[in-house]
Amino acid sequence: LEFDDELVKHAIRCIKGLPNRPTTDSRHGRWHQTLNGGIGVNLYRSRLPYGFYTYAAKHFCYSYARVNRPAKLCGKTPFEIRHGKPFTDFYKLHPFGCRVDYLDEDGRKFEPKTKEGAFLGHGDGGYPVLDVRLYAANKGKRDPCTMVKTTRDCTFKDDEFPFEAFHNAGVIFD
Repeated sequence: LEFDDELVKHAIRCIKGLPNRPTTDSRHGRWHQTLNGGIGVNLYRSRLPYGFYTYAAKHFCYSYARVNRPAKLCGKTPFEIRHGKPFTDFYKLHPFGCRVDYLDEDGRKFEPKTKEGAFLGHGDGGYPVLDVRLYAANKGKRDPCTMVKTTRDCTFKDDEFPFEAFHNAGVIFD
């Protein structure tokens, strides 16, 4: 009971909940359950490896804030509350992990100007995109963050998922 002794020593008041009754953090617990479910759906649909968990979380939160209308916000989205107007650019919402053809500015003169990538969400100043060919060539062993580029010059293929082909071929990335 060293913890209780430290609380008394520093005059810290600790409110303890009932065992196996997480009612004190029920709102936080429910949000984390929703968040984990959304992340799981993003990763399952895109077939991206678990290492892209943080990108899936950011994508889910971005989409959720623009589409969800909880009753406690009087039928408004969090985006409407913050910006004072409804979100109308639904064409900008793309599925996580969908195919993206993006402009490769580092390529040589006679090489193709676009590369195939996987959409990882919405970022500051552009869209984070994973270079699929580079990731497959390294068999997912290198740090994936080194293979992610942020770009605004891209074309979305919302119904194609590049990692689905790897999954169907039996290729598994750890």
